[in-house]
Formats: sequence, structure tokens, C-alpha cells
Amino acid sequence: MHIQDNRYDASYNFIQYSDKGPWSVRFTAWYVAGLLHRNQGDDVKHAEASIRNMYVSFEHSRVERKEAVD
Repeated sequence: MHIQDNRYDASYNFIQYSDKGPWSVRFTAWYVAGLLHRNQGDDVKHAEASIRNMYVSFEHSRVERKEAVD
């Protein structure tokens, strides 16, 4: 968790890791599980914000794929 804590970008609520851009949904998803397990300080607040952002990111990419097909 310590390494991911250092990579967490609170302004975007994502882990900074350039696998497909500057932030990683995949590593953020793993980090959220760790935040919920640790449950200290603002962990749950950050986990909730990250989950919302991952959902929005998923919906945005889903709409883009749908528009590309249509």
C-alpha cells in the first residue's frame, strides 16, 4: 500500500501509472480494495471517489465505442 499511496493522485482519484495514459484504472481498482481493507483516515472517502471515477471512465469509453460502431 505504501508504494500505491505515493502514486495516488487525489485530484483525479486515480493511481499514477502510465500503462495506457497517465492514470491507471487497473491499479486504482487494486488500490481501492486495499483502501477499503485498511480503512484508516480518509481511505473510504478516497475509495468512494475512485470508484465513481472508474465508473465514469468506463461509461465514457463505452459510449465512445458505441458511437464508433454507429
